[in-house]
Amino acid sequence: MKKTSISILVPVYNVEKYLTRCIESVLSQDFTDYELILVDDGSSDKSGEICDKYAYKDLRIKVIHQKNGGASFARLSGLNKSIGEYIIFLDSDDYLLPHSLTTFYTKIEQGYDIVKCFPLRCDEKGRKWVEKYNVDNGTFHDKNFFVTSLIKDDIAPYLHSAIYKKSLFSNEVFEKQIKNNITIGEDWVINFMISSKVSKVAFIEKPLYVYFVNSQSMMHEKVKSWEYQNRINKTLKDYYENLSDELKLCLAINGFRTDLRYFFIPELKFNHKKYKELTSIYKTHKKEIRKIVEDKYLRFFDIEPLYIIYTMIYRLLYFIVKMKFNKRQIIR
Repeated sequence: MKKTSISILVPVYNVEKYLTRCIESVLSQDFTDYELILVDDGSSDKSGEICDKYAYKDLRIKVIHQKNGGASFARLSGLNKSIGEYIIFLDSDDYLLPHSLTTFYTKIEQGYDIVKCFPLRCDEKGRKWVEKYNVDNGTFHDKNFFVTSLIKDDIAPYLHSAIYKKSLFSNEVFEKQIKNNITIGEDWVINFMISSKVSKVAFIEKPLYVYFVNSQSMMHEKVKSWEYQNRINKTLKDYYENLSDELKLCLAINGFRTDLRYFFIPELKFNHKKYKELTSIYKTHKKEIRKIVEDKYLRFFDIEPLYIIYTMIYRLLYFIVKMKFNKRQIIR
């Protein structure tokens, strides 16, 4: 079978309103050596018909129709059908800017494992803004750069807005997510699972990919529960254990910062077990933690009864003032 330079994987689920824009943004590219794999993940609207219509017109477009299994299942199906040397993940309500494929391909052909660009957000009113991170320019050849940057939240955690060597991915990274029902934050998890294979990363200092912000989904924002975060840790357990001592320390300190913020989410109850785990880490790495965690999250942390009261008051005020009594869905 003849190889293709780039495989573009698009999970499709009930996006008839935006799907044509997404597909047309690929077909209008000046780079043509690609395949576009549309995975209709059990859509109940006309998304599947739109996919078939385009596949009938262009042989580079492949369509997979399957029962709904979620984004990871759709991406796995697309990956297994792909024949490209490189992979681009494109969400079906997002779209590529002109010359994106040429720019991505030219750069990754210089020997990089991953090439990332600025995530450009766009809302329904056409307003656009660049999502900034601490690291979003330059080239890096350090074996630990990618995983360290993910742990510290220094780079965008998304699978989109980037091009990857296909060889970085295995079925396992998607199958583990499916098995543990990881549906929120799965992009970060997948990036972490492939990070041990990544040694060369480049950033393109301009937007190539538009990340569409759907107001409907924002209105129904979801929050991860303590139980859900435990499932993520279970999914990544083997990967955590294979880290060097230096990276394990980095993970512990930055994981402390992530977990601590859960105590301030209005929908969640105080977790006494997690508090005891964090106090142990805090006693050992207090100096390092103080450098990266805002004081408001550590106020009264040394005294559990006071911390319970403090976080309870904070959650209540945040719920009243910021959220206007609107509860979000808890993902368990």
